[in-house]
Amino acid sequence: MIRLSSVLGMAVLISATFVSSTLAGTLKITGSDGTVLAVLDREAIEAAGMQSFETTTPWTDGTSSFKGAPLAAVLQRSGIAGKDITALAFDDYAVTLTSEAMALHAPIIATRLNGELLTLADKGPFWIMFNFDEIPEETAAELRSLAVWHLIEIEVE
Repeated sequence: MIRLSSVLGMAVLISATFVSSTLAGTLKITGSDGTVLAVLDREAIEAAGMQSFETTTPWTDGTSSFKGAPLAAVLQRSGIAGKDITALAFDDYAVTLTSEAMALHAPIIATRLNGELLTLADKGPFWIMFNFDEIPEETAAELRSLAVWHLIEIEVE
């Protein structure tokens, strides 16, 4: 019985370590074959250049300020440009963003919400965000499903 509880305790510790390191602030970029192309921390993402905007979302109260690096710039700095991607969240939510949608609607990988670093409690550490208030409502409604929070991986198509 002691051995079983030790094994279970170790499994919980390893699982917690994996979860915390995965969500602690790295974004993995992979090829469609699973090859790791880059692993970026917040500083590397922000080094791609920061942009900010205020917008309303269904997930925040009122108008919120988002700050982060343009998704296209992060991909370009990682040697990937003009390709469709699949954005994966920690909970296995996955959506495909076309290169055309990225060029037209300029999403950012937000690292800050209302001036504060994004955390697990507020959909961070990374959140693909669009300036919904600058997009026609019909298009914004379609793009809301592409605003991936708890972003942990980008797979290049």
